Amino acid sequence: MQNQNEITNELEKSYNELPYRSSAFAQCSPLHLEACGRILDINPQISANAKILEIGCSYGGNLIPFAFDNPNATIVGIDLSGEQIKKGSELVKSFNLNNLKLIQANVCDIGDKLDEYGKFDYIITHGVYSWVPKVVRDAILELISQKLAPNGVAYVSYNTYPGWKVKEIIRDYMLFVSRNEASAKDKVAIARKGLEVYKKFLQGKDDEDSKVILNWIENTLNHEDHYIAHEFLEAINVPFYFIDFVDDLHRHGLDYLCESDMNDLFRPNMGISEIDDFIAMGGGLDRVAQEQFLDFYTQNRFRQSLIVHKDAYKNATKNISVKEINRLHIVDYFAKSQDGYKNERGVLMSNSYEWLYLIFNQTYPQSINLGDLVSLIEPSLKLSAYLGFIEILSKGCKFYPKEMPSIRYEVGKTRLKQALIPYVKYFLKEPNPVISFANETNRYWKGVKQQDFYALLKFDGKNDIYTIADEFLKFVKANNITLKDINGKEIKGVKNLNEFAINYILDIEIRLAQEHFFEIF
Repeated sequence: MQNQNEITNELEKSYNELPYRSSAFAQCSPLHLEACGRILDINPQISANAKILEIGCSYGGNLIPFAFDNPNATIVGIDLSGEQIKKGSELVKSFNLNNLKLIQANVCDIGDKLDEYGKFDYIITHGVYSWVPKVVRDAILELISQKLAPNGVAYVSYNTYPGWKVKEIIRDYMLFVSRNEASAKDKVAIARKGLEVYKKFLQGKDDEDSKVILNWIENTLNHEDHYIAHEFLEAINVPFYFIDFVDDLHRHGLDYLCESDMNDLFRPNMGISEIDDFIAMGGGLDRVAQEQFLDFYTQNRFRQSLIVHKDAYKNATKNISVKEINRLHIVDYFAKSQDGYKNERGVLMSNSYEWLYLIFNQTYPQSINLGDLVSLIEPSLKLSAYLGFIEILSKGCKFYPKEMPSIRYEVGKTRLKQALIPYVKYFLKEPNPVISFANETNRYWKGVKQQDFYALLKFDGKNDIYTIADEFLKFVKANNITLKDINGKEIKGVKNLNEFAINYILDIEIRLAQEHFFEIF
């Protein structure tokens, strides 16, 4: 059996050899954590002026987007991997982010490396807790207990039972077939081959158990190598039952607040009377037991929990009313389909609030605050507005603690945020970036191409759309990039290329406005 030092060295070697791309995660952005804390009366520090710590920061990809827009925040990331901290620190310096510092540190031996910062208002631990030994998990919770401000909010993600039990079969198989390989890359290669063989075998089966495993094999094969290496082939991957996780929190003077999406508050039960009645048998259960019931019913495999000090939870709001909803600024768009309205996530909404959805669509991507809205509508609609906001929140909208304006591109008035120019140039020049491209709220831009970054830089407040389109075509030609239509057919001819470029740049402008990348100057 490996000792603690051997496991730590193996983890560090694994991440140095096959680094995990450092993505941004909206569910744990400081803005989101602030909004969750405010709606529940935790009253954390305004994130723009807060002290923020991420445990397991990798290259800093989850902290960098927020740092650009919040120069008054003090942001610190720690990670075991010296290679990732070195590269991440180089990026931070090149981006001129004086408010962000990355530190190589073992959370079990952090020493005085964080003493100069005092207490942190927000602590983030994403993709770490289930992937480290028990002694490290204890050290993480102890660090949160010691370093989290009295009204601070921490975020911890982890794999959960019972949903992970099926994935555990896949992990055990992958570990078995790759057991003789020394390097992380070789382990992934043989594990992929093993999954393909397993997949072929299961495709000849017709029983339900085989179909379930086959589905998870196909899902796993669709992921990149770095994900497979660290999700399935790491020395440690320990899922937990939710109730056991909460017990660990209590031992460190901490308490469970809610899930990051707050669905446990906005949708606290299954909505099926027979199931909800059974859960409530015996005079009712506490919220932790109810959550564990729901994990069984939904086969939950992953949680993203918000953590606070025990005393902070005692003073938290347990029932969300109009007063609390008024603290949020919500952004969503609703497309009408044959079945009714669907939000940005494609979730079907109740037909009872069509009038409210239309208001959101008219102002999108401007955020809407309930208090501002009810001051402008007929008194008879106020209750409907509140219930409609609950419906929107329960279906997974974007919500923030501050107003999110709608700024469109206009020559001489607006432009790409100037602080982002080094950031955009990095993605333009780097064919294999180690971080993802994201906005202040940590929502990253999927599928963005090299030519898109070139176009972004042209939104400088001087060039009009036609000039940007012309520059875009020059870049495409100079770099031998083939432009294709939505059907994958190459676009040829000057007229067709010009028409395509204009529409392409208009689409980018809309996306930049939706993701709040523009500033007024």
